[in-house]
Amino acid sequence: MSPSTRKKVLIGAGGVIGVLIVALLIAPSFFDLNTYKPLIISEVKKATGRDLIIDGPVSLSLLPLPSVSVTGVKFFNVAGAKNPNMVEVKSVTVRPSLFALLTGGLEVSEVVLSEPKIVLEINAEGKPNWEFTPSVGEAKPAAPKPASPKPISLGRLTIENGTLIFSDSKAGVSVVADKANFSASVGSLDGPYGLEGGATVNGAPLRIDLSVGAKGANGHTAGVALEAGGGKLSFKGTLSELGPNANLAGIASISADSLTIFISTLVSLAGQPAPALPPLLARPTNCGGNSAALMRPVVEKLSNDDMLAIAAYVASRAP
Repeated sequence: MSPSTRKKVLIGAGGVIGVLIVALLIAPSFFDLNTYKPLIISEVKKATGRDLIIDGPVSLSLLPLPSVSVTGVKFFNVAGAKNPNMVEVKSVTVRPSLFALLTGGLEVSEVVLSEPKIVLEINAEGKPNWEFTPSVGEAKPAAPKPASPKPISLGRLTIENGTLIFSDSKAGVSVVADKANFSASVGSLDGPYGLEGGATVNGAPLRIDLSVGAKGANGHTAGVALEAGGGKLSFKGTLSELGPNANLAGIASISADSLTIFISTLVSLAGQPAPALPPLLARPTNCGGNSAALMRPVVEKLSNDDMLAIAAYVASRAP
């Protein structure tokens, strides 16, 4: 190929690429996704019995990656709740997997929630606000599912500067987590899962790094590292199943500048008052092993009075 021909080919290819880029930039203007807002609001009302408000526009972008975004989202709380809205989000951006779309699948590559505020409440009667009442028209047998439905996968969920408020009026528990910045990943319903990030919980900085592997012959591999109150709690091992009946097996470790401050911080993170712990625990701690070996260096140094103080505290927290 002569230099002049090569130059013409390059110019032609560049022109084609330029036209494609312009087309991708202009194409979203021909699709008005806002026409689907009434349908979305109606379906949410049918499924939950509550109102959804979308104040901002629904927009589509194809570059640099395909994405759909919506702003000003509010989901109403149950009647009589402390907060009028259960969920408020400044903006939601959904990015589907381009490869999955090309192969006929539906897979979400990433969901980004900007400044979300999520309110979870349990009233004095013990009823949570996340129990929904579908509309009467929805109380009918579900339509038969396709024989071979295409799996839907969620890739990554990113929370930017979020707030979570949890209150249990019946138990007297209140937890407020703000300045939350997390990144979570979900491979499938059976794993793997991942969660990494931090927040300020009840005024105390918290950082967590959690990983759960895909289900195997012996369950799930699991690892967690939690940092708060000048201390760190780590665990690496296996999880027999996903659920309240799961059994843990592995190695745990604790390191803290002051075990008293570390324990008090963890308790306050759960919305409970800080306990009065023995002065002996107010010292640097670094130990690891299984559950028995983990606490042995601390327990061996406790006096009878210390043990009685701890026992009295545990008894006072019993239901």
